[in-house]
Amino acid sequence: HRVSAPKISELVGSCAAFYRVGASATPRWDDLLWPIVQVVIGPVIYNAPDEETSEHLIDPQVVVVESDFIGEYVPTHKDGRKRVQNNYSSLLADLVDYAPRNDLIAEIALKDAAEGHHVIVATSRVEHVKQIMKRLEHELPLGKRLHVLTGRQTGADAERVRKVIDAAQEGTVLVSTVTVEGFDVPRADRVILAFPIRNPNLVKQIIGRIRRRHPLKEDAIAYDICDDACGPMKSQGRIRLQMYYREGYVVK
Repeated sequence: HRVSAPKISELVGSCAAFYRVGASATPRWDDLLWPIVQVVIGPVIYNAPDEETSEHLIDPQVVVVESDFIGEYVPTHKDGRKRVQNNYSSLLADLVDYAPRNDLIAEIALKDAAEGHHVIVATSRVEHVKQIMKRLEHELPLGKRLHVLTGRQTGADAERVRKVIDAAQEGTVLVSTVTVEGFDVPRADRVILAFPIRNPNLVKQIIGRIRRRHPLKEDAIAYDICDDACGPMKSQGRIRLQMYYREGYVVK
């Protein structure tokens, strides 16, 4: 996935190699970046069938959780000769700040952590991380049971968090914006999709974080926070739901 980034593709291209081999669980996670990966690495030469990988992965259960966030979507339109951009960005900002929704996310995370599970709260905004952390840090000791990872932190931070969670005697919560590429915490068995996502391949990537087997893991549950009272978010939720059924996930 990373070879689609300009600097990485330039670096790979500067290294002489007779062959380049890449491996991915979800190669087409971004339809715009996938052609770049093909140019750098080459064509797909083998697809592993489901029966080859099923024994190494846990089939997840998806729990749909409805929020009461309400937002009125105003599409892009013309005001006279002036083009007025839609208000989707401001809707997302309102969603990030909406206290009852953030309370709901924190409540789910705390409940499952109290039962001994290892929870990832996945979002796309650093401000959302701050909002959720503010609700969790009063209940869980930071650095021992509560962790945070954003794009501003290094790979060493991710490795440190992984080791702490792997050795934990009690349930933990990790709030993160980096749950897609190069992220591996096999003991995690719960994920909360806290931010609306349209791309089903991206959702599949995030849920994949909890599908990896671990000696102390019994099952895997993904909580999808749906916002059906807001037009664009409802449409995105429908796309995710279609993906869940297409992949054969159990949905509740």
